[in-house]
Amino acid sequence: MLCLNGTVKPFLVSLVEPVAYLKSELQGLTDNFYRTYARSYTQWNTTNTLYWNPRTREWLTSEKYFQQLRARIPGLVVWPVLMGFGSLGIFVLILFVLLFSLAQYNRKLKVINQRSERTLQISERNGQIAERNAQILEQGLKLQEANAKVFQEMLAELKKMSAGS
Repeated sequence: MLCLNGTVKPFLVSLVEPVAYLKSELQGLTDNFYRTYARSYTQWNTTNTLYWNPRTREWLTSEKYFQQLRARIPGLVVWPVLMGFGSLGIFVLILFVLLFSLAQYNRKLKVINQRSERTLQISERNGQIAERNAQILEQGLKLQEANAKVFQEMLAELKKMSAGS
């Protein structure tokens, strides 16, 4: 059964303009309907939508609406240029994508190498600081031993003085 009460919903087409669309739907279908009539249902479903164009104030069929949409998108100019190369157009596109990816990879690799070099410099600096700290610790231990000897000598001297008095 064809539902004649369609609904108008807001519909946003990126990079173009907002439009509204009206779509009719079939109701009360059995589960095997889509399997049985898949091809004809798909064809009907793609053509049963009307799009409202607020600039021209008219309803457009799917075919006419997407025709106007394609005419306004400049990115589709690339495909005819690629086909100008003949059958090599696809290979030119793949080569371009490959070179672009390679350039991005090299840029990322340079950043990683710079970070690695900086990490290596920091590690070397930390090693130098650790060596200096070890030397300072060694000097501190020698001074502590010298102080311990001096205090022992002072204690021995004090014991002699207290024993002699």
